[in-house]
Amino acid sequence: MLRTQFFKTMAIFLAVSLGLVFFNADDGMCQSFPNRPVTIIIPFSAGGSTDVLVRSLSAVAEKKLGVPLIINNKPGAGGTVGQTELARSKPDGYTIGTLSIGASCVIPQLRKVHYNIEKDYEFIGGISAFTYGLFVKSDSRFKTLTDVIKEARANPGKITYGTMSPFIQTALLSVEQKEKVKMTYVPFGSGSKATAGLLGGHIDIAIISTDAVKFLESKDIRMLASAAPERWELVPDVPTMKEMGYNVDVTSWCSIAAPAGVNKAQLKIFSDAFKEAHSDPGVMSFFKKRNAYVPYRSGEEIKKFFLDKKEEFKPFIETIKAGQKKK
Repeated sequence: MLRTQFFKTMAIFLAVSLGLVFFNADDGMCQSFPNRPVTIIIPFSAGGSTDVLVRSLSAVAEKKLGVPLIINNKPGAGGTVGQTELARSKPDGYTIGTLSIGASCVIPQLRKVHYNIEKDYEFIGGISAFTYGLFVKSDSRFKTLTDVIKEARANPGKITYGTMSPFIQTALLSVEQKEKVKMTYVPFGSGSKATAGLLGGHIDIAIISTDAVKFLESKDIRMLASAAPERWELVPDVPTMKEMGYNVDVTSWCSIAAPAGVNKAQLKIFSDAFKEAHSDPGVMSFFKKRNAYVPYRSGEEIKKFFLDKKEEFKPFIETIKAGQKKK
């Protein structure tokens, strides 16, 4: 009997150590992980591209996890406010969040941030990639990107454009730099706000992603160019900026992550749940309709991808810095 009790005690100890269960002092019982709601920090506004996709994914993942996934939007400073909060969160497995390419790999090379993607996060999995484009209202005077350049050259600073981060802003900064023209940048807190700014006539051009889809379908807006390496399926006749001679790739990957220190067993539970949710037909359809679907990547794969992109973006950084000096 003593031997049996010994093995039971050791089994509980190992399970607790791995984070699969924990001991509740109030009822003297071991409970599975997770056993209470998990918070997901999204560094962008409610209703934006990242927000709507993560909400659809989480609705399926929480069924696998058996607990609610509570969305906590923390927008600001191109995503760095939310990513800072995630990095500083308690590593107990009950707070996770999303990381974007811009806030992870671009902004830290432009100014000081309070996190390091190599040290402050545990990557869970890569879930989506947002491809961006240049959009105008359907009744805009601009029919092509060439029209934009001509007016920018004739009237420096008159044309206004907006988006949500310096990384995405690169699309038109590259044009300004190559063509030696000047436009006026208007920052927005999310893609949905930039879209609203465009539809409301507050800016001439918006550099947006999934927020554009329903307005493309309703013909409220038109696309001038794809800022991704490939054309959009919705508008296959619209060329990419690379086809037009601009070395631009504005594709923003999104990863689920946890603060550094969350144990591997807990990370695997999340990875398994999100991977399964990502393959759900309804989720796949939702992502594809918003031009953001990509195959799921493991935590190790997406971390390497982010670190590789950080190096790849160095030429973009110089473009951004050059644009900031012009302003």
